[in-house]
Amino acid sequence: MLHFANPLGLWALLAVPVILAIHCLQEKSRRLRVSTLFLLERVAPESVSGAKFERLRQSLPMWMQLLAACLLAWMLAEPRWMKKDSQQTIVIVLDSTASMSAFNTEARAAIEKTLAQWSRVAAKTRWHLLESDARKPTLYAGDDREALLAAFSRWQPLRGELDPTDAFNTSRGLVRDGSGAIIYVTDRTATVPSDIAVLAVGESKSNVGWSGAEMNASRQWKTLATNHSDAVQTRQWWVELELATAPTKSTLTLQPHQSVSLSGELPPNLKQATLVMEGDAFALDDRMSLVVPVERPVRVALRAGGESGSLIKRMIEALDGVTFVDATTRADLTLAEIGDEAPTDAIYIDSTAPEGSKLDASLVVAENHSLTRELNWTGLISNKPRALAVLESDSPLLWRGDAVLALQRRTRTAEGREVVQLFLNWDLSKSNAHRLPALLVMLHRYVELVRSQLDGERAGNYDLAQSIALPASTTLNQLTLHQGSNAKPFIGRAPEQPGFFEVKSPTQTLVHGAAQFADAREADLTKAESFDHTEARRSEARERTSESDPLTAVWTLALLGCLLTAWSAKQ
Repeated sequence: MLHFANPLGLWALLAVPVILAIHCLQEKSRRLRVSTLFLLERVAPESVSGAKFERLRQSLPMWMQLLAACLLAWMLAEPRWMKKDSQQTIVIVLDSTASMSAFNTEARAAIEKTLAQWSRVAAKTRWHLLESDARKPTLYAGDDREALLAAFSRWQPLRGELDPTDAFNTSRGLVRDGSGAIIYVTDRTATVPSDIAVLAVGESKSNVGWSGAEMNASRQWKTLATNHSDAVQTRQWWVELELATAPTKSTLTLQPHQSVSLSGELPPNLKQATLVMEGDAFALDDRMSLVVPVERPVRVALRAGGESGSLIKRMIEALDGVTFVDATTRADLTLAEIGDEAPTDAIYIDSTAPEGSKLDASLVVAENHSLTRELNWTGLISNKPRALAVLESDSPLLWRGDAVLALQRRTRTAEGREVVQLFLNWDLSKSNAHRLPALLVMLHRYVELVRSQLDGERAGNYDLAQSIALPASTTLNQLTLHQGSNAKPFIGRAPEQPGFFEVKSPTQTLVHGAAQFADAREADLTKAESFDHTEARRSEARERTSESDPLTAVWTLALLGCLLTAWSAKQ
């Protein structure tokens, strides 16, 4: 296959009409018979009317000049011929973020065009289609372009913002020795390594949708409708219930980038509903599924006394879904002092510090743990922590110097049941911890961890692919995830598609939930744009997979021969 390394050289063909025009302007000489030479004028004849176009008169100089112009254009365009044994690997990485779903048609057309262009670069091409979400399997690998496009048609981008670095690293392993290219297909400007070519297929579009919703056990719901555009938008919206009656539609007008809070209440005996927004280019945020959550209160027993016991009790009482019980009722969580072993999940606090003990305001260092992550412990003042043995199963949370200030411990009771214990290794009554938001947030996270291990059916609203905690005794490989008519093995997460779902065991339903899309960043399509940065990579690839014209020397000699012939024919 032929291609030109310098297509601009073909502009030299403009010399062809110029040469023809020159030969049309040349006036044919006329023979005049005279009887004597003295009648001839002594000066050269002058044209009084200027040059005129006449019928083209063929001549050897004209044909040599035309052939020379064609040879010059051919040589300047630098023709190259594809090597018969050339091979390349092209990896297309699709941006898995949800905003790409608004440009499915544009992406397919751009990919189809790109495949056709790259297929002319080498004699054999190996295609790979990957997602930027490195957790996902390869969509396609092979040499069939139509099969790759079919795999693209089955692809559904649903992720929030993510880093494609891992996918790029995988792609580099497929493109060995630089024999190919990596193309990142996205819908907006992306900062990528220099070896990645970007193909953007987006355009600015208006979008109005739901930016999150919640529902409580009293069937009261609240949501946020957002206009993700630079112009005023008007949409109809309604609540879709399980009832057969037609929904009542309302009209909502939003200013540019305005958000409006809406609320309501479900009729009695209904357990779920769907908020629906009039459709637009981005469909993921047009429907918001909601289920009535099932409250599973955490029963708490108080065994810690004194002022520290009162403080920890007040902080736990401030959390939702917590009930304190007496000694005759089985508890899920126990508040006790360090050394007072409890048969349940427990929060242990240090006993009263000795009178006159000094307070310590030195730096507190937090471990990267789910209970302490992104919390600010600056300003925590407490007594010096006691020496606390750290077991192999312990996870330190807070350090003050080389002393452990807080830790999480996993152990088993005498009955063999696993319990999770939180140790606060300082006297709460002689510190300012109860005034720090970080401690209350850590306690909330711990109580939610305890709640997640309670038995019984769960009902709630989850983000797409959000982790769903189940009791440790649950065997995951026996559970299935049901959404609509589809069923697949449960892997511990909510589905990636919005809508209602259930997690079932062979004998019962464990979770009834709603998966929600509410990523406002992906719903904003105003920054989407289109551009193609792959041409430079194709030019580089053509140089590797092709060879220069072997007859260049012949064309050079032919060009010189044409010029000499045209010159000598005029003599």
